[in-house]
Amino acid sequence: MRKRILLAAGLMIAAMLTGCSTGASNTPQEPAEAQVEAVEEENGQESKDVSGEPVAASKLLEGKKVIYINSNVNDDWNVISTKYLEALVKGAGGECIIYNAEGDSAKQAQMVDDSIAAKPDVLVVKPIDQAAIVPALQRLNEAGIPIITLDMGIFKDADVNILCAIQTDQESLGAINAQYIVDKAKETGKKAKIVTVLGDMSSDLAQMRQRGFNEVIEANAEYAEVLAETESKWDPSQAYTAVKDMMTAHPEADTVFCCADGMGIGALQALNDMGKQIPAGEEGHITFVSIDCDPNGCKGIENGFIDQEAEHNAALHSDIAFKMIVDYVNGYELPEHVFFQTTARNIENVADAWGNLDVKNVSGWGWMEQDAYVMQTAYTE
Repeated sequence: MRKRILLAAGLMIAAMLTGCSTGASNTPQEPAEAQVEAVEEENGQESKDVSGEPVAASKLLEGKKVIYINSNVNDDWNVISTKYLEALVKGAGGECIIYNAEGDSAKQAQMVDDSIAAKPDVLVVKPIDQAAIVPALQRLNEAGIPIITLDMGIFKDADVNILCAIQTDQESLGAINAQYIVDKAKETGKKAKIVTVLGDMSSDLAQMRQRGFNEVIEANAEYAEVLAETESKWDPSQAYTAVKDMMTAHPEADTVFCCADGMGIGALQALNDMGKQIPAGEEGHITFVSIDCDPNGCKGIENGFIDQEAEHNAALHSDIAFKMIVDYVNGYELPEHVFFQTTARNIENVADAWGNLDVKNVSGWGWMEQDAYVMQTAYTE
């Protein structure tokens, strides 16, 4: 029996979502007809009556080629996203080619152009720059190669035909952490003094996270204040220096907002070396909030050094992309977008986070059972 990973993933709604469940399951998915009926209307997913016998799961993408052009493959989020999509495609009998743009938007655009000659059945791309990638995607359109964007979309008015944009609301990743800080300040009566470790600010993703965070803080200025921000390029060594410098310049700082767990390793090490890495509940604890809830983020929560993570689920993105690829090549219509907010993770529910899956065995995960996108193609085990 094919393995399943259970995971609940809500669509974008007015309130922040809570509580995803993860874990191993050997329960097979429902038949495709029942699955389609269960999809919530907010997804925009509509089934198409496509005749044909169910296909063996191991042959769903037989003879098909998928190219995934990632923004980089240097941190846990992107490594796991890449390995998982590759494993899913190969497990369905397809070929998956991976490109690593190494954070360079010009290089990524060139990789898109280079992929045209390979004639993939579907190209998946995680854009670095929403504008810079557009001309290359337009050339993909001209070549008749379908596109799925992952994690970051392109500008709404861009003249590009996209099969589907699969995205976490990046601003919500910052906003939910800011709200945690504000709520804590209201409870304690102590105004939060914050230093922020920013990502690569040439990236739209980094700008959105910063904006989501700062808008909430500015709207609650009586409860929280950002003392300093330092761009750290998603680099843990730069994050280390940034935290030491900001905490030295602002000894009154009692809160750190880190825009990604990949940098969090360095940020936490800086606190440790300064004698400020103190577990929650003990005097002198520095409130620490971050984004991703990757394996390191989960560990930080469990050790008491991270108070909250805004979950940015790498596995969920890739599972949705895989199921969309299967449906597309089998003639089903796809929604224009799947857009979902984050889940707040803390010591109460961190056990359910994607970062606590067996990340060393990505190829053995199998498919997820999740409600953000339900595969329409009928299949047999």
